[in-house]
Amino acid sequence: MIPSAFEPPACAVLFGHRPRTCRRLTGFGFSGAEPWLVELAECAIGPSRWVVKAFGPQATIERTRFVHGLLEHVRSSGVSIVPAVWHAPDVDLPSRWTRASEWAVRDPEGRFWEAVQCMPGVSVANPSPGQVAAAMAVLAGVHEAARSYPAARPRLEASPGMRARIERAAAIIARPWRARLASAPGGASARIDRLLRLAVERFEPHGTRALARLASMAAPIVACQAVLRDVHGEHVLFQGMRVGGIIDWHATGIDTVATDLARLVGSWRTSGSSHASWETCLAGYDSVRPLSSEERSIVPLLHHSGVVVAIDHWIGWLVEEGRTFPDWNAVANRLERLVEALPEAIETLLA
Repeated sequence: MIPSAFEPPACAVLFGHRPRTCRRLTGFGFSGAEPWLVELAECAIGPSRWVVKAFGPQATIERTRFVHGLLEHVRSSGVSIVPAVWHAPDVDLPSRWTRASEWAVRDPEGRFWEAVQCMPGVSVANPSPGQVAAAMAVLAGVHEAARSYPAARPRLEASPGMRARIERAAAIIARPWRARLASAPGGASARIDRLLRLAVERFEPHGTRALARLASMAAPIVACQAVLRDVHGEHVLFQGMRVGGIIDWHATGIDTVATDLARLVGSWRTSGSSHASWETCLAGYDSVRPLSSEERSIVPLLHHSGVVVAIDHWIGWLVEEGRTFPDWNAVANRLERLVEALPEAIETLLA
C-alpha cells in the first residue's frame, strides 16, 4: 500500500489495507473538491479503478443518500454507463469519522466522501452526429430508469429549474451587473475581468427587457422526476462512437427531463459545435423516450435563460464572493463560451 502521506485520509477510510495506488486528478469541474484516482492492485471481482471525491460543503446525509440511491437504482435497471458506488466499510472508523450511509463516510470537518467507479472514455467538446445520437439515446435510457426511483416518483408540477430562472431574472434586474462590478474588487485575471466587462456591454442594450419578459412568466407545469441537472458535455465520456460513462451526479434532483437536455445540448452549442442542433438532438432522444409537447417547448427556454443565469452566478462567485478555483484557465474558457452565447440568448428570450 502506498504511504498515507500521498493520499487523502478518505482513501484509507474507504479502502482500508487494500493494496493500491492513488493520485490526484486535475481539470475536473469547478466545485473545488479535489478528486483522487485509486487503482486497486488486487481486485478479482468488480472495478479496479475508483474516483474518491468529497461532496460540496452544504451536502447533507439525506442528499448523499438520494444521489447514491439514484445511481444504484439506475445501474440496477441495466444502464451500464452509470458508475458503480463503493460500499463504505462496516468497520471501526478512525476517530471522529462516521459512516453516513452504506456508500459514504463523513470526515471530522463534516464533509461527506464517496468512491465511485472510474468510467472509461473522454469528453468531446464538438461531438459528431453519431456521438450526439448515442448520447441522446443513453440519456433517454437514464431518464426512463430514473422514473421508477422510489425516492422521486414522477409528478406534475412547475419546473423547479424554470422557477429558479424566473426568480433570478427579477434579482438581476434589481441588482444590475454593471453596479455589482463597479463596487467590487478586480477579478482573478485580466482575461476574466475583460470577459465580465464584455458581458455587461452585450447585456445592457436589450438584456433588461429580455429578463423582464422572463420574470413575468409562469413556470410551466410538466412531468418532474429524478434528473441529473448538471449533465454538461464535460460529464459525458465517449469511447469512439459509443458512450462510456456519464459522471458527476452530485447535482441530481427533481425536475423536468428538459433540464438535462437543455444543459447537455446547450453545453455543446456554446462550445461551437455545428452538429448540436436542437432538432437533431431532440430527435435522437425521441427515438428512445418521446418528449411531450410541454417538455420539448421548454428546452430552448431553459438553455437561453440558463446562459444569463450562469453568467450572473459567475459574477457572484468571482467578484463578490472571491472564490478560488484550481484551474483559472478553465474558468475563463467556460465564461468565454457563455459570453459568446449571450447575444443569442437575449434575442431568443425577446422573441
